[in-house]
Amino acid sequence: MTSQTELAFAYLAHYRTQDDSLSWAWEAVDDAMHELELGLPICLELIEATESDAELANVAAGPLEDLLKRVGVPAANALEIPVRCSIKARLALSYVWLSPEAAAYQKWHSLVQQYSNQGPRVGL
Repeated sequence: MTSQTELAFAYLAHYRTQDDSLSWAWEAVDDAMHELELGLPICLELIEATESDAELANVAAGPLEDLLKRVGVPAANALEIPVRCSIKARLALSYVWLSPEAAAYQKWHSLVQQYSNQGPRVGL
């Protein structure tokens, strides 16, 4: 069994290197984004492990956005504390795009608005 840290490392290594032998990590992360209990901890691990704005944007527009779209309001609600406590999480949330029709849109939009003025938006 692969730990969340190992999965995050492999996912980001796949992004950085485009090494096809690591595509299993992308698939495992994508599969986890269907369940809050699996997806949220992996997203948070990925967010904190990013080393650049490009990596953070990739995680936000990929797994984090997928989690919000697939799980909806419970995922957005569960992000409130991490977003309050982590600059990277706040920045990641601002990179997500949800349509107004998405179930999590109102909560996501509220979080982005609430935390968008908490410190400068600077690179990692």
